[in-house]
Amino acid sequence: MQINLIPAMAPRNAWEFREFPIFRALKPEMIDDIAVIAMPMRFGDGECVFLEKESETALFLIAEGSIRITKQDSSRRSREITVIPAGSVCGEMSLLAGMARSCSGYAVNDVMVYKITRVAFYDLLNRDNAAAHKMLLGLCELMGGRMRIMDEQMVQLLDRQDAETHQPEMADLRDKLFNEWAF
Repeated sequence: MQINLIPAMAPRNAWEFREFPIFRALKPEMIDDIAVIAMPMRFGDGECVFLEKESETALFLIAEGSIRITKQDSSRRSREITVIPAGSVCGEMSLLAGMARSCSGYAVNDVMVYKITRVAFYDLLNRDNAAAHKMLLGLCELMGGRMRIMDEQMVQLLDRQDAETHQPEMADLRDKLFNEWAF
């Protein structure tokens, strides 16, 4: 994967990060602690930001543009799961669990992200940095909200008229959801 570092930018500070909901509980000086470990990157339309099953563990703060999240199905076709807009994040499972990527992400139009690696984030956590702890809480809230949406979508699938024909697949998905959390 090609790395797209942004050359010589002005120093980052809390103003660039305060729009991200995961930072709403942080004071500006705390956000500065996070900004120091955030690497700015740019991607062009359709360019791969990260690949499913890739072992790199990092979170992406989407500053501009959107990232299309896809996952291969059992027939190895790429299926769109969602499009994550600017102001949100992706890669939180990789950052927190340290596991290979569960999905792929592709730039929609031009995208500007800040990449936070697991190593850098856990270094802050291990130094008992308050900003890292509050960011962790923000990520937990984000993941809880995403899980709630998945629960609703699963119920909608189960409610469909043809749900009986999909019971084995739904049982497998339910087992995977509650036992592995690794899709």
